[in-house]
Amino acid sequence: MTCTQCSYHFCWMCMRDWNVHGYNSDCNKFDVDKANEKNWKKDQAEQELDRYLHNFTRYQAHSEAMDFAVEQLKKFNETGTYATTMTSAAINEDNGDDDLDRLAGEDPEVATALRGSLEDERKRQKRNPTNTTAAYYRSAGE
Repeated sequence: MTCTQCSYHFCWMCMRDWNVHGYNSDCNKFDVDKANEKNWKKDQAEQELDRYLHNFTRYQAHSEAMDFAVEQLKKFNETGTYATTMTSAAINEDNGDDDLDRLAGEDPEVATALRGSLEDERKRQKRNPTNTTAAYYRSAGE
């Protein structure tokens, strides 16, 4: 191409000087290496997002379980009995809540102490750097 104002000859794709550029330039050719680099970056971004979502979901589940435990403890302190229905977010992996509900009928003081311990454990799990978003940020430097 030629500029109509200054008569500069240039490649319209890359804007380089046509005298240096010529017809055998690579600006109009498909570059496999560039395409592979873009795919690699896309894969890295997807992996990064998956890793973040994994850690965030775990953090959020610990938070919801802790909130549920606090609510149950408040209800128990008000009524003296625990709710027996649980949301899916509140079900502990080892079914510790079901065991505590059975124990509440036998000895409310022990159940209250265990419920407080469970709440403390959930707080610890939520803050545990290997289980939460902190793990995401810590491993990002690796």
